[in-house]
Amino acid sequence: MASRTSLPVLLLASGLVGFLTPRVATAAPQTIIQTSLKGGIATDGTGVATPRQGGSTQNDAPPASASTFYDAWRPVELRMPATATITKAYLAVHGGFGGIPTDVPAKVRFAGKSLAEAGAPVVSNSVVAVYDVTTGFGVTPGTTQYMVQERGDADPAYNGSGLRIGGEQLVVFYEDAAAPLRQVSWFVNDALGDSAGTTTTFGGLVSCGQGTRTVTTSFGIIWETEAEQNSAVYLKQGAAPEQLLSSTLGGCDDGQPAATGGWRALFTVGSFGADSSGALVGVSGDNFLPEPRADGTASNSRQSDELFSISGPATASTWTIRFAGDGDSKLTSLITVIEQDD
Repeated sequence: MASRTSLPVLLLASGLVGFLTPRVATAAPQTIIQTSLKGGIATDGTGVATPRQGGSTQNDAPPASASTFYDAWRPVELRMPATATITKAYLAVHGGFGGIPTDVPAKVRFAGKSLAEAGAPVVSNSVVAVYDVTTGFGVTPGTTQYMVQERGDADPAYNGSGLRIGGEQLVVFYEDAAAPLRQVSWFVNDALGDSAGTTTTFGGLVSCGQGTRTVTTSFGIIWETEAEQNSAVYLKQGAAPEQLLSSTLGGCDDGQPAATGGWRALFTVGSFGADSSGALVGVSGDNFLPEPRADGTASNSRQSDELFSISGPATASTWTIRFAGDGDSKLTSLITVIEQDD
C-alpha cells in the first residue's frame, strides 16, 4: 500500500460531504459531534454504588443519606498526548431503564464542582443528559483522572426501575498536529436492546481496492448486572453477509465490583484514548482484544469491555453496525473513530 491517506481527505476530494450520516432502524440517535480532525476522542465511564440504610439489599432499600454526596468507586481517566489541545469535553449522565431524574445537575458533582455550573444539557433524552464541561472543570490533556460524585437520592432504591442515575461518561475531543486525520462521531440514544436491534449505517465511504479501513467503536449500555452479558454486535461490510463480532456485550463493568453481584451502578462503556504517539489504546482495563475476553467470566462482567477495533478492506462504500439484545438493556452511547489508508 502507498502512504497513509486519511478517510476525510479522500471523501472531500470526491465531493462526498455527507459521508457519515447514521441511519438507525429502531431508534433515533442524537448527534453530539460528527467531524474530521487531526486528533481523536478520549472516553471513560464510572458509577457510584450508593450505600443503603443498614446495608440492606432489599429492593426498596433507601440510600443511607439522601443528601450526602458519595464518590464513584473509581475516577474517570483521560488518556491523550500531553501536546493535544482539547476542543470539547462532555460529561454524559446515563440513567436507569426507567429514565433519568429531571434534576441531574443538583445530584452530580464532577471534578469537585456541581454539575449545575455546566448549565443546561446540550443534548438530552429520556435516559441520557450531556453537559459541556470544556471550561471551568479543569479538564486538561495528558493522562489525568477526575472524580465523580452522586447525591444519595440519585439512586432512591436499591433495585428500582424508576428514575435513577446509572453512571457517568466523560467524552473529550482533542486536536494534535502529530495525529492522523480521523473521522470521529458520538451519538447518544435510548435504544432498547431487543432482537431486531439498533442499526447504524455509515454510507458514502470511499471504495479503495488496495486500502484498509479501521473502525474503533465504543458502546455504552445501561441496566445489566454481571450475569446479563448477552447483548450482541454485528458488522456488515457492503453486500457481504453480516458478521457477529461479539455476543457477550453488557454487564456493569463500570459499576463497583462485588463478590455476590447485585444492583449498584448498572452501566458499562468501552473506554479508550491515545498514547503519547497518538495511537489509540484502551483505558481502565478495556482493550481491543478479541471477544470474549480471556479474563472474563459469567459473573465478573468482563466477558466484553464494549470496545472494538474492526479492520477490513476498504472496498465497500457502506459499513453497518448493529446492536441487539434480549430486551433487558439499552444502548445509550455509540462512539466511532474511522481511519483509512490507501
